[in-house]
Amino acid sequence: MTMVNVFFYREQPDAHARLQRWRSENPDGFLLNCLTTTSGKLHRTECQHLGNSTWESDGTGGDLVRKRKACALNIDALRAWAINHGVTVNICRDCRPAQGEDLVAAEATAVDATGEFDPAGVQDARAKTISAIVRRRGQPAFRRKLIEAYDGCCAVAGCALLALLDAAHIIAYQGPDTNHPQNGLLLRTDIHTLFDLGLLAVDTESMSVITAKALTGSDYASLAGTPLRQPRDRALYPSKPALDRHREKAGLTRQ
Repeated sequence: MTMVNVFFYREQPDAHARLQRWRSENPDGFLLNCLTTTSGKLHRTECQHLGNSTWESDGTGGDLVRKRKACALNIDALRAWAINHGVTVNICRDCRPAQGEDLVAAEATAVDATGEFDPAGVQDARAKTISAIVRRRGQPAFRRKLIEAYDGCCAVAGCALLALLDAAHIIAYQGPDTNHPQNGLLLRTDIHTLFDLGLLAVDTESMSVITAKALTGSDYASLAGTPLRQPRDRALYPSKPALDRHREKAGLTRQ
């Protein structure tokens, strides 16, 4: 697991010096600049906006003393840290994406901001592939909510590998209003595909999985009758009317 180094002036009087030392030793790393207790901006370690003198105490006990900087060699590690600490992550748009994981983060920000990512001239196959993954996983803010609600586990298969989990809409995306946790399920990517194709649905009377006859004889047939995992917070339970509408559209009957 990638270590996240946190520099907090309130707890470390020499935090600024420690931060600059970490940056000099890890030029290929990433830095999450926590501007407030609930929001932060993600930069590459060598981002010109960070400078070398932007975080020294002004002696007044003001905002500079309260700010935190979280650093790691891996963006996913910083994302996990941010989720655990209730920090919303924004990406510095001037930090050129140079690695696959960094490109994912940059594209995710663009999807959040505009609903559609324009690669703006980046034509290599890797960029196109990562762009497709971002779209498939679902808009980042919506996906983060579902990951938190379902404790990072697929609602059907229990898979806990985040790289394979999608934010699936029960009622297809029709704008920001449909990005509601009650209109979503956290699903492993293959199960998401079956759900979208109407080959798998949920019986809201038993809150268990229904599979289509087309899946008979396949490995997925065994999912029939599997209890649907639900969030611990009842306020985040998936909408039964939405699930019924999806099941009816798929033409599947309760079992």
